[in-house]
Amino acid sequence: MTMDRSRRFKIVSIFILIIAVIGLSIAYAAMSEVLSISGTAKMNSANWKIKFENLKAEKTGDATFVVPTISDTSLMNYEVNLTKPGDSVTFTFDVYNNGNIDAVLGTLTKGKPECSGVGSNGVNDANIVCNNITYNLKYSDNNVVKEGDSLEKGTFKTMVLSLQYNSDSTSLPNDDVIVRGLDINLIYDQD
Repeated sequence: MTMDRSRRFKIVSIFILIIAVIGLSIAYAAMSEVLSISGTAKMNSANWKIKFENLKAEKTGDATFVVPTISDTSLMNYEVNLTKPGDSVTFTFDVYNNGNIDAVLGTLTKGKPECSGVGSNGVNDANIVCNNITYNLKYSDNNVVKEGDSLEKGTFKTMVLSLQYNSDSTSLPNDDVIVRGLDINLIYDQD
């Protein structure tokens, strides 16, 4: 009978263990929840278009100029001739954000005027001109254009580029002076 009892004990133990596992499985299933996430996404079309428009030029004094060539993304090939103190040339233009994304001026690279005299007194003439020339890029409200300036979608800002021989100067060059380094690059980034 001990053998029979031991065998019965093993069978009962296995049966109890199976019932316990089944019971735990049922209890786990009853206490668990299924969570689900579903959805869709859509990427709307983006239109990125920053451009120049509406170029106007004006002079003061005896200054002369060649109006720049304007395209959507550049003003180029302008020439300015200044003769005496107070002479200036001003180019006014709009920078439009015709896209549907706000923009920010991420990089502004403005050249520094470099003067070179063409006559026998070239170095001295170059110094006179470079010490008396003012070269600016501002907004029409007279604020300086700087990195971080915003340009909201569908809007524009009017910019003014000016080159002037200072009116309070008492010095003039003896010969012609060529001024280079008047390039400006504006790189707008998505805001």
